[in-house]
Amino acid sequence: MGVVTSGTFKVGSFDQKIEEPIRITWANTFNPSTFETKTVFGAINAPKMLVQPGLFGDPLLSAVYAKVEYAGVFEMPVSSSFEINIGLKVRLINPFLGSNCTVGTNSNPIRVALTTGTTSPPAPNTPITGEGLSIARPDSTPPVLQAKHVGNSFAVPGAKGCLFGGGVADWLVNQVGGFPSAASKNTMIQNEYLVSKNYSQL
Repeated sequence: MGVVTSGTFKVGSFDQKIEEPIRITWANTFNPSTFETKTVFGAINAPKMLVQPGLFGDPLLSAVYAKVEYAGVFEMPVSSSFEINIGLKVRLINPFLGSNCTVGTNSNPIRVALTTGTTSPPAPNTPITGEGLSIARPDSTPPVLQAKHVGNSFAVPGAKGCLFGGGVADWLVNQVGGFPSAASKNTMIQNEYLVSKNYSQL
């Protein structure tokens, strides 16, 4: 299990600080017959974040919130830089957008490649460096680890499923949010704690 405690999620025109914990669960399995390991994804539990304040302080009708959700991809290739490849979608929450307004979908997710090493992004993004695994709390059982994952080489598709106006809302969300957004314009940085009963496989 990983708990993202802080960081940045910049996609398109949205530059959002992570201020509440995001919990991600997965399991590593081992087949003693084939000697193969496999990663099985569990869930993402993320809070909704305010991305567009409401008119005159209104928190309900005119404010827009975003909630990061899993979108069908989770891979942990064997690597010294503890890489994670994950597919995400961002659900936009507002009464006028309906219940299925997302940036990224299960069939066309935001595919984020995260590393604790150094990225090689397209310009104008510049390389950023994460922090490898270290023990944060050696006195706990199992030990609590910490790391910093970074990624700034991922593209973001346009909005889909936004209800108002028979497709007009998709266009409006894309205009306001800056979507689709090329791989040279997006960044994800997450500081996290990790707990595993078999932490040597992380």
